[in-house]
Amino acid sequence: MMEILYRSLHNLDLSKENPVRKEVPSDFNSYIVEYIKFATTENKISKVYFVPDHNTTVMHCIADLSANVVRQGNAVTDETVPMELSDSIARKLLAIERIVQTRMAHITNVQRGSIVQALILEDGEYRFIIAKVEHSEWYDGETLAKNFGFPGENKRVWKSAVVDLSIEDGNVIHGNIKVFCNTGAQYWTRDFLEVKEANSDKVNTENVLSIVVRELKRSVKKKSLYDYYNLKNSLNHALQSDKMINYPDLIGDLFDTYQPSDPSINKEAVRRKLLSHADGGKFDTQFHADPSVVKKNSKTKYRVNAYVNLIVEELQPDREALIKAERWLSGEQVLIVACDDEDTFEAFYKEE
Repeated sequence: MMEILYRSLHNLDLSKENPVRKEVPSDFNSYIVEYIKFATTENKISKVYFVPDHNTTVMHCIADLSANVVRQGNAVTDETVPMELSDSIARKLLAIERIVQTRMAHITNVQRGSIVQALILEDGEYRFIIAKVEHSEWYDGETLAKNFGFPGENKRVWKSAVVDLSIEDGNVIHGNIKVFCNTGAQYWTRDFLEVKEANSDKVNTENVLSIVVRELKRSVKKKSLYDYYNLKNSLNHALQSDKMINYPDLIGDLFDTYQPSDPSINKEAVRRKLLSHADGGKFDTQFHADPSVVKKNSKTKYRVNAYVNLIVEELQPDREALIKAERWLSGEQVLIVACDDEDTFEAFYKEE
């Protein structure tokens, strides 16, 4: 069961120098809970970071705020210190966003929103959540005063960070940080949180490739070599370019439209098994593919007969267009390989 030990809400108005703290009424707690659930469990697109310096503004404030709450017996009766520290975190974000907005105004605008902070205790584990969430601005019809509101249905989280915490002799120790960012904005991790990636793109690509291929070997290869090599080729092709990979989308693209040639293959079971790895922490669910990893693991050698071996680069976009297999009425098994190299073709071609 999740227990919210402390929470705060600040509106971020880039036209102002300081964030505006808002009292959180009891009926707004459902919003806070939804933001927390998105950041901790529902969001499947994230990267893992670590804290290189525990004395930076945000990390220092998180540690001190959490330690104060723990000293109060996890029941905050004096909000003086937690309020001061959560104010400092909100001020840091607003200051960074004002700088970014000035620098990037000719290209784009910083997404407007509010910052939600929460210290939670769940299954004996402490976590601190920071979420930049959507709000909308509106003006009072009579006074024309600017007000802030939150959407009733679609509660968007622009960015979030979930900081694992451990308590040792009253001291708070930072663990890994799970970060979600709906854009490529580097200021969220580099300038605001001041954390560094735990996994490189190379490590992420290696781990995803290894996990998916291992599951394909376990669930597909023994039933159908054709389906195994088809899916493995599609995986390598998807990871071959230096592009952003969204792991759930990657698995969806592999299986959504694919129809196994062997009906005994339960593609939905394979898909569920692969998606379950998203929460395992062995790789980030969003990363740039490293093509060097794919290239190193993409060649497969096939024995054709006693005199011929076939080496295939498993990166081709359309495997069946390049290599076809036929069984002739005579009983012979024949491979037909498309050839675009003139010398190779002439070496085997004989005019009738």
